[in-house]
Amino acid sequence: MQRVVAEEPDVQSVICVDGGMQPLPISGRYHDFVRKGSGLIQRDFGEPAYRMDVSERIDQGNSWQLPVYLAHYLSAEGMLGDGEPQPGDKVLWSTGALKADRSVLPVEEVFNKLTLSAELFGKLKDNQVPCLVLVPAQDESALVRWQESVEGPPDGLQTSVADLDGAVRLLKDFLELKDSSPMQPAPVDNAGGTEPSLLREPYLPPPGMLSESVPALGPERETECHSPLTTGNASQTYKKAWSAWPWAGLAVLMLAGGGVAGWSWMQASMPPPRLVIEVAQAPGDCGRQNVLEQALLPMDGVFPEVGLNRLCALWMEVPPEVSTVVGVSLDNGALVPVNFNIDRWRISLPNQRFRDREYALLVAKETLLDANLSALSSELGRHPWDAEHLTAAGLLELAKKQGIDAEVYTQKLIYRKMSYRDF
Repeated sequence: MQRVVAEEPDVQSVICVDGGMQPLPISGRYHDFVRKGSGLIQRDFGEPAYRMDVSERIDQGNSWQLPVYLAHYLSAEGMLGDGEPQPGDKVLWSTGALKADRSVLPVEEVFNKLTLSAELFGKLKDNQVPCLVLVPAQDESALVRWQESVEGPPDGLQTSVADLDGAVRLLKDFLELKDSSPMQPAPVDNAGGTEPSLLREPYLPPPGMLSESVPALGPERETECHSPLTTGNASQTYKKAWSAWPWAGLAVLMLAGGGVAGWSWMQASMPPPRLVIEVAQAPGDCGRQNVLEQALLPMDGVFPEVGLNRLCALWMEVPPEVSTVVGVSLDNGALVPVNFNIDRWRISLPNQRFRDREYALLVAKETLLDANLSALSSELGRHPWDAEHLTAAGLLELAKKQGIDAEVYTQKLIYRKMSYRDF
């Protein structure tokens, strides 16, 4: 972690590498993680948009959420370093996903992440730089296994946390110590002493580990409209999400393409997803206090039609068996980005809303490879859009040819011409 800077409120939050100008694919999720309503950062630290610079790419998953939150905390306190440990600094190594209720959720590959950080920990130990290691409480067994596998862990404290408040308390205690022993920091008398300069470096997996970061979705949400289809331990029920798609630049991708007439929907092999729509009470008025939410279920693979005029947001909630969501718009085959946000997918709405729009969703249990989706996109590019409307059955056939085993759901977004009475 290199720096966190507040931005103007009318821009989206972004994550970039080394001060560069190209936002990382994870930026869409980071924006949702920041903004009030869906995320935690604006609610706790006040600003609606931020730019964060990191030393390595982050392409997918949610294991960055705990370290990023703690980096915001340190930045707000004026104690965030630049990612290069110096004498007198302290380092924070952490991994974990977060839920809206501030609980810390488990993530995969914790043991491997710790093991692959051996060089970093060795340098910190050699330079007597204390390090606080934080992992989710449900991943404590991986932490213990790692501690037992190494000859000497870094100086400092290695522990697990169940919620954000506990993580912040541990971090505060760690920062107040002048010295730290491997597992049991000793109390410090601060009289007459000066606080050392502080470096916080939330964990960024080595490049080879980035594709292993996994979104950890929590148990059921409390609001009726958003409760997921199933419940259970997140680390057991949720699998890998689709890695960054080159065109959309997002963690999960929707493609766009064809109608629903002339096909026969087959019985699904898993519980159907559902859509949650946010609708403004007046056109263009999408402020949180003026938005109504409604959950939609599919009938024979088709979601109910929705009006475009007052549509503010479109979310998709999927059962835990789902690893990948891909979509194809039934108009022209253009890609439609989807952001993963805590425990559901946000479908980007069309910029132009002056005509009806149709799209299909491919929902798959398996994690799809780049080659599968690249081949599917090529097939869609060869489709004669001007002469032939792609049906859901046709899309499913194209997907199967590319080795994609998925179920198809469709929806139509309706444009209604407005008059002065609508305003």
